[in-house]
Amino acid sequence: MNKRGNVLLIIFLLVIIAGVVYYFLSDKEGSNNNELKNCYQETATEVTSCGGLGNGAYSFEGAWANEGNAKDGNKATYGEGEGDYYMYVNYSKPKGALSDSKWFVVDEGNKAGKMLSFSVDYYGKSAGCWDADSNFLILREYGQKKSYGQINHECFDGKKWIILNAYGATFQGYRIYEEAMIWNPDSNFQPSTASQQAVSNIVKKYPSATMSLPERCSTAKAVGINIAQICGALCSTESYGYDSYDCENDRIVCNCIK
Repeated sequence: MNKRGNVLLIIFLLVIIAGVVYYFLSDKEGSNNNELKNCYQETATEVTSCGGLGNGAYSFEGAWANEGNAKDGNKATYGEGEGDYYMYVNYSKPKGALSDSKWFVVDEGNKAGKMLSFSVDYYGKSAGCWDADSNFLILREYGQKKSYGQINHECFDGKKWIILNAYGATFQGYRIYEEAMIWNPDSNFQPSTASQQAVSNIVKKYPSATMSLPERCSTAKAVGINIAQICGALCSTESYGYDSYDCENDRIVCNCIK
């Protein structure tokens, strides 16, 4: 091979090497970008710098023990109850969050955690929970501690509760360890701002949607506040009818109906 041929061969090999290096570097960079695109939100009532909003809410029903452990961010602790018990969770949907965002749950059968889709239920059928409410994802954890343990992770599709995942028929199956959201954003997804840190205290529990006001029941009654009037106004702003109100942990809970 002459000198000119050697030069061409060297140039050819350098081009190939440069292409291989570029491929691997760009693939690695792309993987990092995909990781950064997902926004992990541990708690519905706390803002995350990546874009999770803090104006969600929690509500508990039934005979719970250590219910705070089910939402404390510690995957080693758990909440449980007696009989049938529920934890309702409302996550405020950030602008730009895509419907393939995932709900991350930890229970006795999935101690490493499991990501649940809002489009397919536990039985492989269409779920459709993402569009049930324009502002919130409406979720709940159902626990049962009777002769055996049972946990259902559920979402509301606008008409009924959908089972996304279930674990049960074991002695400790009733334990709820943790849950979180993993938001998958589009180009409109923005980091959270300080103005988005206020907790709304609006808890929606469908059907018979429930909305909680920050006022204390004892204070409202003491000063003669017309709770029914307040609840009626709140329900109407959410396009529901007013049914009744209750007091949970000294909070006014307005029970609205569709």
